Amino acid sequence: MEKKLTEKKMFTRQEFEQHLIRCSKEMAVDEELRRMALEVLIKADHYDWIHQTKWLGEPILNLPQDMFAIQEIIYKTKPKFIVEAGVAWGGGFAFLFHSFGNPGWRESNRYRRVYTK
Repeated sequence: MEKKLTEKKMFTRQEFEQHLIRCSKEMAVDEELRRMALEVLIKADHYDWIHQTKWLGEPILNLPQDMFAIQEIIYKTKPKFIVEAGVAWGGGFAFLFHSFGNPGWRESNRYRRVYTK
């Protein structure tokens, strides 16, 4: 019988990661959840929900989950360069900059910031 995370028992990191993979696969094929999530996103957009996220006081024009996903992709792939174009106020740039420390960066202009490892 599969353990559930709601049980009061310590799980190993491997068990936890396996559980998340199973849940992700189940969630990916859940059409009702997909429909409901899209409805929430569309309804919330009427209130500029996507624009309500900030990092260190600067607006981020992405949903928080998207920022975490971007950070995870960068962490796993470890690119030599990251170029963010179309920066509005710099909140997304600040989030990534603080997520990965001071890898050496320069602000090339108001609209484009470039930073490298």
